[in-house]
Amino acid sequence: IDYVLVHGDTLTSFAVCLAAFFEQIPVAHVEAGLRSHNLQEPFPEEANRKLTDVITDMDLPPTLLAKDNLLAEGKSTENMIITGNTAVDGVQYAIQKAVLPENLQAKLSQGKTLVTVTMHRRENLEHMPELAACIARLARENPQYLFVYPVHLNPLVRNAVYPVLQPIENVLLEEPYDYLNMLALMQASELILTDSGGLQEEGTALGVPVVVMRNVTERPEGISVGSLKLAGNRAASVYEATSPLLQDEALRRAMRVENNPYGDGLAGERIAQAVAWRFGLADKPKDWQV
Repeated sequence: IDYVLVHGDTLTSFAVCLAAFFEQIPVAHVEAGLRSHNLQEPFPEEANRKLTDVITDMDLPPTLLAKDNLLAEGKSTENMIITGNTAVDGVQYAIQKAVLPENLQAKLSQGKTLVTVTMHRRENLEHMPELAACIARLARENPQYLFVYPVHLNPLVRNAVYPVLQPIENVLLEEPYDYLNMLALMQASELILTDSGGLQEEGTALGVPVVVMRNVTERPEGISVGSLKLAGNRAASVYEATSPLLQDEALRRAMRVENNPYGDGLAGERIAQAVAWRFGLADKPKDWQV
């Protein structure tokens, strides 16, 4: 093996990076430099990505802000290229193949408007019953919407949300969707309510407003341009952030941004060129800019 690429902030990424380092194989980090600046939120992802970036040969931050985070930590700009985020590539490539499950197509034909919900973060587990109660309240107060929640397989998540949300008529608890079904659900929704990282980028790429049920985010570009609303992880603040959006189409429309701050769909090409550059086979690609 001559070169290794790792992606994102999973424990697998850090473990592979560390193993490559022990074998003295250079590593490039795709999606380098994302920071929430809180080791406990998200846990353990913030530690995974920071530790990975300590030992990389080349850093491939998706945005200028991610690059600035790396520079502040003492990394050199020499082997650093802003690529945009591969999540945007994925959305643009797959959206034409995305298909809404038949049961949701039927709901749309019956006049229901969809809201996507996901919730699974470790740091939210202790608050999950009250967050589920908040979603139940939002659903009861807004019967014109169908809240579609593909529920994470973690038993702690399921035990927290099923007793609270299953009895609500306009909440649909589903098994996890595959990527294409999930993209179609998000695209068909008026709002996304989530504690996910990736859905912040995907929702923005699809032009769907996103309420983030977290206290911090490593993707603040969406907050800056208005496509994300950071709501905290307590019921009162989530309700305060979400209820007006459900009731006011103009507020939602204002969150649909034209210039995606996360990428242009060409991150993969820049990453391939960057690796070729490290082997002397191509010119260094130019940094992506919004």
